[in-house]
Amino acid sequence: MDQLTLVGTRDDLLARIATLEDAGADEIVVQPVADPPAEMAEFAKLIVAAGA
Repeated sequence: MDQLTLVGTRDDLLARIATLEDAGADEIVVQPVADPPAEMAEFAKLIVAAGA
């Protein structure tokens, strides 16, 4: 699952996104599940915190 998804704590996700960016990734596909508006709001905070 870790190979194909971004799951974990905020710090886990920040590290994983940074690793993906370093490897050349320039897009992330987001599929909210339980509460799309809340999940997208949290994802937006993560992106801002990462300096994107």
